[in-house]
Amino acid sequence: MLKLLVEHRGPVTLLTLNRPEAHNSVDGELAVALGEAIETFAADNAARVLVLTGAGELAFCAGANLKGIDDLGKHAYVDRAGPMGFARLAPNKPTIAAVNGYCFAGGMELACWCDFRIASENAEFGALNRRWGVPFTDGGTQRFSRIIGQGNALWAGAAHRRVSAGKPARRPSGDA
Repeated sequence: MLKLLVEHRGPVTLLTLNRPEAHNSVDGELAVALGEAIETFAADNAARVLVLTGAGELAFCAGANLKGIDDLGKHAYVDRAGPMGFARLAPNKPTIAAVNGYCFAGGMELACWCDFRIASENAEFGALNRRWGVPFTDGGTQRFSRIIGQGNALWAGAAHRRVSAGKPARRPSGDA
């Protein structure tokens, strides 16, 4: 089974993370496939927009595959594109994250890497990797804070809470 599905629909390139049994988590093989697909999209003059999504209804991407974390830092794209295969790539064309289900940790970094994010009603976002002291490794802290503001990003990282796309987050008004 292919871990990344690539479809071309006219000027749209659709990349689908295809590991629904593992919440579309990224392992070394998927990181390489993702990096290669993004570079191919960037070089294709007929391709105008990239849409990233996850297979199934449960998850967009739950981040790095923790069971194969050792392989994630050793793949061919790690120096050029970052551990999850995308962070340092800049295709200079619009990118859209079509978020369905869980969008946690590195999955949230992937969504933040995109220029636009469209979330389904069942989408849930969270910097849950911080619970275990795992940092964002693919530029997520910078991108996340630019999107939602530094204070909100710090709160999200410290609170370890899931935020549902269907319900606005209720952040305490004071910092104490």
